Amino acid sequence: MNDGTRVKALENGLKILMAIPAEKGITITALSQQVDMTKSSICKILATFRDFGFVSQDPISKEYSLGPTLIAKGFQALNQLDIRALAKPELRRLTERYNENSMLMIEQNEQVVVIELCEADVPIKLTMRLGQCHPFYRGAAPKVLLAFQSEERIRSVVERIVFEPLTGNTIREKSVLLERLAQIRRDGYCISEGEIDSQTLAVAVPIMDAQNRIIASMAVSGPQSRVDRQNINSMIEDLKESAKRISQRLGVV
Repeated sequence: MNDGTRVKALENGLKILMAIPAEKGITITALSQQVDMTKSSICKILATFRDFGFVSQDPISKEYSLGPTLIAKGFQALNQLDIRALAKPELRRLTERYNENSMLMIEQNEQVVVIELCEADVPIKLTMRLGQCHPFYRGAAPKVLLAFQSEERIRSVVERIVFEPLTGNTIREKSVLLERLAQIRRDGYCISEGEIDSQTLAVAVPIMDAQNRIIASMAVSGPQSRVDRQNINSMIEDLKESAKRISQRLGVV
């Protein structure tokens, strides 16, 4: 990498993080010796990392160790690496049973992204693609990903949403969205009808990690004219069972 593209302060901070042992704490003196930086510079960087939860300081020994935010982000990265492979057979099974598209979505920068997809082998099907992005308020899987966040996070995200409805069924008011999210939490699933395309129906459920945090949502979608309304309850239970199996493989007891 060309030195002109580097951010020196960030590079120094990352050097410090990399020097902190995973199994024990470390003093500023020891860090200074390892990364060849002054103690005062290290103190300033560690103070910033501490504010964001990337490091923790023992009040007695004054040693620094890796913080909860950094550990959580590590778990998220591992989950996202594993979850596509774990979800593939479940998506394939759902598509084969219902002959409709099934997909896996995650949150990325306050948007919802399709990271795995199994398309139905039918003449008329919904157009989906890997990497396709959706806002939180449109569709079943996006709303599920928001509904199972903390109350504080939900309200923070909803407050920043600028609604751009695609159909008459797209949610366009914050109060309505908050009510819908609360209903999804109570039900444990979401059904959306005609929110992205006036002819589509989708059912989605959450996938939780070992810390009981939502890491993805799984959905089945198809044209409303072809989805058997009497079969939706079966579809919901199938999705829940698939999500449960994936969660168990990620360490959920």
